[in-house]
Amino acid sequence: MKPVARVGAFQAWAVLWEFLELGGSAQTFSSGLRLLRLLSIRRMRQRRGEDIMSKGLATFMILSALLPCSVGNAQVKPPTQTERKIADLQQQVAQLKQALARLDSNVDGLWREVLQAKAKLDAYRAVQLDLASPHKFQRIDSGTGSFLLSVEDAIAYLDGYKIRLNIGNPSAARYDGFKLKVKWSKGYDFSNFEAVSYLQWQKAIREKEVSFTEALQPGTWNRVEMILSPAGADELGYLEVSLDTETVSLIKPM
Repeated sequence: MKPVARVGAFQAWAVLWEFLELGGSAQTFSSGLRLLRLLSIRRMRQRRGEDIMSKGLATFMILSALLPCSVGNAQVKPPTQTERKIADLQQQVAQLKQALARLDSNVDGLWREVLQAKAKLDAYRAVQLDLASPHKFQRIDSGTGSFLLSVEDAIAYLDGYKIRLNIGNPSAARYDGFKLKVKWSKGYDFSNFEAVSYLQWQKAIREKEVSFTEALQPGTWNRVEMILSPAGADELGYLEVSLDTETVSLIKPM
């Protein structure tokens, strides 16, 4: 047998031994020994000069037998207790996020229903005016009668705006003295309603109440002015007005 074949066998033995010293499993080492034994038997049966295995090829075959076993063992390594706990916590967090999203959606829906019910309950008690649509009147009710209300214009004044309103008294009664309560803020996009953003918007609303000694004359439009301060040009997108009358005067029968 040629010396090169003997060198190849020694090299294969060296690879096996180094694998065992590096922590390789005994089962894998035994598999390598069986393969090496088969290679030796094959070498003895071959004729001189035919198909003699080189050192590199023997080493390659031994490594090919060892590496898949090692990789396979690493792949089937069971997760540690810490890894299992982390996976369980991650799953619980995902489930909680889904539950929270459903809860937020339900809360938003309930808020919409509450606001719709409140709007029906307070119908005509307060009206929202659009500065882009002057002279467009709406019905507004006080505790003692029904009136018509429209905005005439809004003029910048100091750090705010001067609002001119027209209050129509369609009845035959005269109302001596009245109060106007005005709320103003930036507009809110109700098409993208969320309870959290709505509450934040509510906190930013400014409010002012003014008492007037003038009378609301019967069957006529009565002009009044109010100064809203502070107010920027973009802070009048929401303008709500409510009216309260104090004294009613009627003509006594003859």
